[in-house]
Amino acid sequence: MRLALLTCIVTAGVTVAAWFASAPHGTPQNLVAPVIIVHGKAITRFEIDQRARLLTLFRAPGDPVENAREQLIEDRLKMQEAQDIGLVISEDDLMNAMDEFAARANLELDEMLNALSDAGVEDVTFREYIRVGITWREVVGARFGSQVSVNEDDLERARLALTGASGVR
Repeated sequence: MRLALLTCIVTAGVTVAAWFASAPHGTPQNLVAPVIIVHGKAITRFEIDQRARLLTLFRAPGDPVENAREQLIEDRLKMQEAQDIGLVISEDDLMNAMDEFAARANLELDEMLNALSDAGVEDVTFREYIRVGITWREVVGARFGSQVSVNEDDLERARLALTGASGVR
């Protein structure tokens, strides 16, 4: 776990250094400066730019920069909730979720990461996007799973509705 965290930190550091090196001379860009603070956790210009690129690649509707800002704020809140209840996603679960996501695009994970990289999206951006999604799914399951009750009649009604065999529209 510590090795994975260290790898993410080093990767992020190298990425930020590369961004500074590639910035046009005379352009005042501080990509690691906090732009938004949520419960004491910073969201940087780098994170907003990366998420906007990711959303653009995923063809998400709306303004990618505004959506990136909103999503990153929500991500910080979701991860705070997970931390509050002591929920931590294992590296294996994260890798499985990343594999599943890539498979939905008919790609192997390495192919997906290469395609994202070619478009300027860092691996760490994709990892964190997936980490928040599966963490939040687990938070919701832990919080509300015991309140959900589905019986055989419910399943049959849903099956009939999906097959068009009922009058449900």
